[in-house]
Amino acid sequence: MFFLISYLVKIKVRRLLKKTLIELNIFQTNGSNQRQIKYQRIATRLYLFVLTISLIIISVYLLFNKDPQQKTIHYPSEFQYKELEEIHSSNLYCPCSTVSMNYLTFMTIEPHFHQVCSSNFVSDTWINYLKGDDIMNEHLSIFDYRNSGVYQFQLLSLLCKHAQQTVNISINTSLQTQFLSSQVISQDRFESEVNSSINDWKSQTVNQFLETIKIFQAVSHGNQLMSQQLLYYGYIDSNDRKMNLEVAEYFNCSCTLSSSCLFPIGIIDVSDINSTPTSIIIRVPNFFLGCYPIDGLMKSTLECFYNLSCMLELDIFVLHSPGYSFNFSNLNRNLNLPNETIELIINRLMIDSWNLIISFSSYFNTCSPLTCTYEYIDRNNLFFTITTILGIFAGLSLGLKLLILIILRFIENIIDNHSLNEFIIMIKSLFVCNTEQRMIHRLHLIFLLPTLFSLFLSSAFQSKSITVHIIKPSLSNYKDLLKDYSNSLRCSCSRISIPYEKFLHIEPHFRDICSSQFISDEWIHYLYGEGNLSLRFSFDDYRYSAPGQFRSLSSLCKLTQEKVNDTLSHLLTSYYINSQLLSEILLLEQIEIILNQLQSTEFKSFLNVFNLIREILGSNMIM
Repeated sequence: MFFLISYLVKIKVRRLLKKTLIELNIFQTNGSNQRQIKYQRIATRLYLFVLTISLIIISVYLLFNKDPQQKTIHYPSEFQYKELEEIHSSNLYCPCSTVSMNYLTFMTIEPHFHQVCSSNFVSDTWINYLKGDDIMNEHLSIFDYRNSGVYQFQLLSLLCKHAQQTVNISINTSLQTQFLSSQVISQDRFESEVNSSINDWKSQTVNQFLETIKIFQAVSHGNQLMSQQLLYYGYIDSNDRKMNLEVAEYFNCSCTLSSSCLFPIGIIDVSDINSTPTSIIIRVPNFFLGCYPIDGLMKSTLECFYNLSCMLELDIFVLHSPGYSFNFSNLNRNLNLPNETIELIINRLMIDSWNLIISFSSYFNTCSPLTCTYEYIDRNNLFFTITTILGIFAGLSLGLKLLILIILRFIENIIDNHSLNEFIIMIKSLFVCNTEQRMIHRLHLIFLLPTLFSLFLSSAFQSKSITVHIIKPSLSNYKDLLKDYSNSLRCSCSRISIPYEKFLHIEPHFRDICSSQFISDEWIHYLYGEGNLSLRFSFDDYRYSAPGQFRSLSSLCKLTQEKVNDTLSHLLTSYYINSQLLSEILLLEQIEIILNQLQSTEFKSFLNVFNLIREILGSNMIM
């Protein structure tokens, strides 16, 4: 019985639904005849069909259309940032709450100096032991290790202290330098920028240290300053009663003409104060005396002091004071090369290695981004689609009703053979508000149509941002894109750091004098002639001062050329860092600014050191 009732209910519901669909008429009006009702029902079905198809098309479009989406993450952690950076590296933006920070915040740097700078050989104990008895040392030859060795190790100790002091001051200064970052940058770029800055700093520190030494050597040689180690002959000018000094020559090598004279050092007979290197009993391997102590030291090696047997062999002849005994250890040959010249050690600022630690975590925590925003292309979500369709439905429904109603009236007018005026009157009757409901509908339509028209104009004529990705564009493609989209074009570099030498070539042109014969050894020897300038010419004679002046000019030319070449070499081997490709004009402008700054700072530094040394020598009245 129950199943029979259920079956009858279903049949009744189906018949009712069928009848409702067949007789559905949303355009029915009072007084409509059967023919008009028929057309109204057809119009109703057409309205429902068009409305359904329109909603389906709009829904499909909204669901499958991909638009730029933006998402913001508040208080991101370092782990979240790295995940986002891997996926959205090109459009990720995380502004720093702290824009500037000291390098000390995220970096530590520790130099490891050459072992000689922490050994006995730069201590006062070793120097005093080697100096021995001062009375006995008065009779030692200048080529004797027990005499000249004292000055060499004193100078080596001074260079070690000066190098350590220079490095420590420079490290403290560099760590206090501000690192600017308006937004979080990737770890690779961060480390690349910091390493580039550190390499620049290392190079500048070494160059400044060596520059001071080289300028001092050039000024000393050019002004022919006296060295305590060498012998000088004095001549009294009968005219002006002045004593003129001239350094003695050894092995036909004159320090007046050349600064590269080198003389071997060893153990020499104590009884012969004027003895020469030919009378050396025991020679210290590759340990030299030069025109000035620093000249010989730079070309010397410490290989004897890596060998305890060699040290003990020399110690037999050391004239040390009573109470002193040999208690010194040799250098470790496993740490450094014994045959490495001291010049090579000085050229790297007495440093064997650097211990550099860069912490990206410390940088990220100091930067402390409050938000991370990124854009991505994705389909619209279901909620957005539903709300948009609901917003469109009311206007679309009313618009379709009005449109189909006008078409229906037009068809009826044609069938009934009414005139055009009657049709117009009939259309006007649609907008007559004779009831409250019709008035509400008409007001709805009056407000809706201008709104829809405004939205249409806004969407039709408003420019929309569209992102176009071009994989590996050529240079010609980039230039074409730059002409059309210069303000919005973004080309991410596959390498954020590029050596300048890859795209920059600089060739300096020096004054002609620095490539002429007037700075050559041949010209200086020609002016020097037979020597003995103090005997042959007066103090104010050109021929007396010309050799020294042209040698100074030669030294200055070489120094400036080395300075320029070292500066350019440092620039070309350093890295240009940029994550975005720049236009040719902008790149040239940046390079020009860099070169102008480099020229100004480097050459002012050179002149400052040069003038400082001149002032020190002059104020101390050094001969």
